[in-house]
Amino acid sequence: MKKTYYLIALIPALLVSCNFNGNNDNVSISVRSTDAGYSLDASYPEQKTEKVTKYLEETLGDDKIFTAPSDIKDEEVALGDSVRFYLKSSSGNIEIDFKKQHNSEASYKKLVEMCKGVKEVLK
Repeated sequence: MKKTYYLIALIPALLVSCNFNGNNDNVSISVRSTDAGYSLDASYPEQKTEKVTKYLEETLGDDKIFTAPSDIKDEEVALGDSVRFYLKSSSGNIEIDFKKQHNSEASYKKLVEMCKGVKEVLK
C-alpha cells in the first residue's frame, strides 16, 4: 500500500518536472522600425542568454558592455564609434532601443544588422 502512495505522489511530480523542462523553445521577438528609430524586444529561454551576449560582444568588437553573460543591464550605451542606444538585458530578455536623432545613418545600419544577428542567434 505504501508503494502505491509513493507512486501516486511521484507521477505528478515527474509530469510537472517534464512540463517545465519541455517548454524551452519559446522565443518571442518584436521589431519596430519608425521614422524616429528602431527597436528590438525579445524574450527567450534563459539558456540562450550566453549565446546572445557572446554575439553582441563579438559584433561590438572593442566596445565591451557585458562583464558576464548573466550581466543585467538597464542603461544608455555609448560606443566608441558614437553609436548610442538604450539596452535593457537580463537572463532570457533583451531590449534594444535606438533613436535616429542621436545617431548617424551608418550607426543606424550597424544597429539594424546587429539586431538581425540577434534574431538569427535566437532561431
